[in-house]
Amino acid sequence: MGYFIRSFLTERKARVYIDGKLSSPHTIANGVPQGSVLAPTLFLIGMQSLFDVVPEDVNVLAYADDITLISVSPYSVLSRKQLQIAVNRVDNWAPSMGFIFAPEKSKLMHLSSRKKKLNKLPPLIMGNKVIPIVHSSRILGVLVDDKLKFINHANQVRKSASLKLNILKKLCSARGAGSRSSLFRFLHGWLMPAMLHGLGLFSRGGDRINEKLEPLYNQAVRIIGGAFRSSPIVSIMAESGQIPFDYVIARNLSSKTIRWLSYNRNPEVPMVQRTESYLQKYETSIPEISTRPEPRLRKFNAPVPKVDLSLLSAVRAGGSSTVALANYLQLVSRKYQSIPKFFTDGSKSTDGQVGCGIFSTTDSVALSLPPKCSVFSSEAFAILKAAQDLCPSTGAVIFSDSASVLRAVQAANTKHPWIIALSNIAATKKITLCWIPGHSGIPGNEAADRLALNGSQLEPPNTAIPPSDASHWLKNHLLLSWANTWNNITENKLREIKNCTYAWSDRNSFFERRALTRIRIGHTRLTHGYLMGKEDPPICPACSVVITIKHILTQCPIHQQARLDCDLADNLRQILSNDPEEEEKVLSFLRSSSIYEEI
Repeated sequence: MGYFIRSFLTERKARVYIDGKLSSPHTIANGVPQGSVLAPTLFLIGMQSLFDVVPEDVNVLAYADDITLISVSPYSVLSRKQLQIAVNRVDNWAPSMGFIFAPEKSKLMHLSSRKKKLNKLPPLIMGNKVIPIVHSSRILGVLVDDKLKFINHANQVRKSASLKLNILKKLCSARGAGSRSSLFRFLHGWLMPAMLHGLGLFSRGGDRINEKLEPLYNQAVRIIGGAFRSSPIVSIMAESGQIPFDYVIARNLSSKTIRWLSYNRNPEVPMVQRTESYLQKYETSIPEISTRPEPRLRKFNAPVPKVDLSLLSAVRAGGSSTVALANYLQLVSRKYQSIPKFFTDGSKSTDGQVGCGIFSTTDSVALSLPPKCSVFSSEAFAILKAAQDLCPSTGAVIFSDSASVLRAVQAANTKHPWIIALSNIAATKKITLCWIPGHSGIPGNEAADRLALNGSQLEPPNTAIPPSDASHWLKNHLLLSWANTWNNITENKLREIKNCTYAWSDRNSFFERRALTRIRIGHTRLTHGYLMGKEDPPICPACSVVITIKHILTQCPIHQQARLDCDLADNLRQILSNDPEEEEKVLSFLRSSSIYEEI
């Protein structure tokens, strides 16, 4: 293999093509061919030796050819000496790998509360040149300052996000506006990842950072929804089916923390502690996370677990149970007549209790799992426990009615810790995992189903749960918390109409969507435009009261005939409901009353 790689890298030549003319060949002295399949792997192999030359008391972070050296010490003089030794070693190592470091492009930043004493330290030298000292530096897209306040980062994010908001405004324009659901996908897939990049790090800045970024998110939701500028943020979020910014931060921080813990990393790091502190306001915390076992990806020469999905092509969903049972019996007599057989199943009751069951001619096991686990995890756990504790090493077959679990074992590209463990055990123990149709009268499957139901009624154990289940549970908990917050709000115009926080179905017309959004929230140009001009609120000439949407749609005698002609209901909740017929009526009323253009 070494000869092939040497031949691939040596004596490579490059030519430049401009205006139909080729330059003379130029021999490439070092480096790997960009765009080739081998290039990333060869580059990483070359960079690997960097970690051997850096002293143990200096941390090194490397991303491609971007290298960061970190020296931590209570004594600034000692820290500077350690860093100088590390820089010297890296500078000496670079030529052997074909690298050349530019001191003027390198930066030195001190994170210390004793800034005055830093001026007395000797300079940091690389290649006989002094590395300049800076007060902030960008590390993988996050602007880190020497006080770890991250205000500069927030300001940079605001600046770049403001430009992206202009693009969002164009996409939400009357002529080219798509559906609100597609625009929100655009928001969460493009703008929000840029805003929250590096959240695990810059969340250290606390509420000051959130105060900088929250208006951008609120403005984006308002633009997509078409709400009037004076509309309350809580109403904008509830009307559009979005969650407030605090919940967005909690959800993203939790996701990053769960991912960190799933790799068996240190739970005492500040990010984990910040997340736990942040979740306290929502009366929850990060559950115990099940770590992913090694190896996480199946090696090319590793034994592959046997997965039998042959019955999937023979048995159709919703087909006859008699046909399914006959196919199962035929499969057993043909393949598994003399092999130990185990049946597994998992279930989740309507009240959220989770259980799983394992049945064989010699064993009957009912197990309970934490309520945060999914049905998929309960199915996987049942198969794992059967393979781990019950199946003999000489071989066995485990029957399961969960095709999704068996396909995940077969694919070997999952991050689910129980699937990874099951794949490793099934391959080494010579176990076959076979799919069978559920609820088809197969005795072993019916017995496992009853055991799973019994297991869900047992006391749940304090078991670590898979990361995906923890993320899903926390997301649902935050959504429920937001829904409860909205239900407890009383003094709010939209709350009189809409009890839920999920998005209502939309109309196709941009103008109709915008009009309905504004009158439901109760803030329109007609009723609240005076706020923008710092004027007095408009007064109804017939009633001598402040004009409101409720007054126009249910009370004002000026519009009585128009309300009768359009057959409006006598209460605001029905008039502004999500019923297409009611929406058509209120839009007709607005047009006939010449109010539509003033919304």
